[in-house]
Amino acid sequence: MVGLQLHLIRHAKTEKLSPTGSDFDRRLLPKGIKQAKALAIYLENKQNFEFLLCSAAKRTQETKNILEERLRFQSNVNLDTLYLASNREILHLICQQQEVKEIWIIGHNEGISDLASYLTGNNIHMKTSAYVCLTPTIDHWSHLTANSCLVADSFRPEIDD
Repeated sequence: MVGLQLHLIRHAKTEKLSPTGSDFDRRLLPKGIKQAKALAIYLENKQNFEFLLCSAAKRTQETKNILEERLRFQSNVNLDTLYLASNREILHLICQQQEVKEIWIIGHNEGISDLASYLTGNNIHMKTSAYVCLTPTIDHWSHLTANSCLVADSFRPEIDD
């Protein structure tokens, strides 16, 4: 398998507290909606929207729904286990993939930033709506490990409040 790419996205800007009081239920703010729309415009020129893993939390689902207005993922899976997952938990999910070349993940900090940092050997802090595309130097997801990726692209929409 050649030409692997890992696309990491942190959810867009959210309210500090949800109406239910649950962190899981926090929704996007108007700024977050604008961020997600701007990110979708940037990403629509990418070639392959093969496989998406998305946290089941409200804010990641809302981010995904906005992205899907412009992007057509061939398949996607919503996972409770991605909610506030650590970099090791996310890495484990990626390493289980066998049939796909491009994996997209919409997740949360600190796990998503820690994963990008671990895989590249660089300190990467992903703010809300940040996107990083990593190109692994390996030929199969199960071989993914520390310092095995290069940053191929990154973007974060700058939106005023």
